[in-house]
Amino acid sequence: MSKTVRMICLLQEDSLPRQQIKHIEKAMRQLYARTFGDKRFAVFWLLMPKGQSYMAAQPSSANTVMLPVPNDLSTPRRHAFMKEFCDIWMEITGCRSDQILISAPDQRYADSYMTAASSRFHPAAQFRAQMSLLLRFAVSKLVRGYARASANFPTLAR
Repeated sequence: MSKTVRMICLLQEDSLPRQQIKHIEKAMRQLYARTFGDKRFAVFWLLMPKGQSYMAAQPSSANTVMLPVPNDLSTPRRHAFMKEFCDIWMEITGCRSDQILISAPDQRYADSYMTAASSRFHPAAQFRAQMSLLLRFAVSKLVRGYARASANFPTLAR
C-alpha cells in the first residue's frame, strides 16, 4: 500500500467556515490525484489563534499549507501545481493571493520535517503527545467532518 500524503494546513482561527474547509479538502484531493495519480491522502488542520501570526510587521490573516509532492519533481511542474492549488484555494475562499502560502516540498523532506517536529517532545512523552494529537484529530473528524486541532495543543516539549 502506498504512503499517505499528508496535507498540513495552518489555518487562522475562524477564518473559514466548515463547508469551505470540506470543499477545499475535496478539491485538493482531486487536484492531487489528477496531477500525481490517486494516492492515499489525509488533511490535517492546525488552528492558529488570532493574534499569533505576523507578516510584513502586521497581524496576518494568511493561511499556510504544506503539501508534499513526489520526490525530484521538476521546478516547472512543481510551480504549475502550486499555482493551480492557490487558484483553487482563492476561488473557494475568496481570499487574496497574499493570504495563502503553499509549500510543496519533496515527500522525503516533508517526512524529515515530520520526524523533526516529533522530536521536539521528550522521548518518554512522544507517544503520549502523538496519541493526544491524533485523538483530537479523530474526534474533530467525527464531530466536524474534518481533522482539526489547535496549533497550541498542550505539549510535553523538551
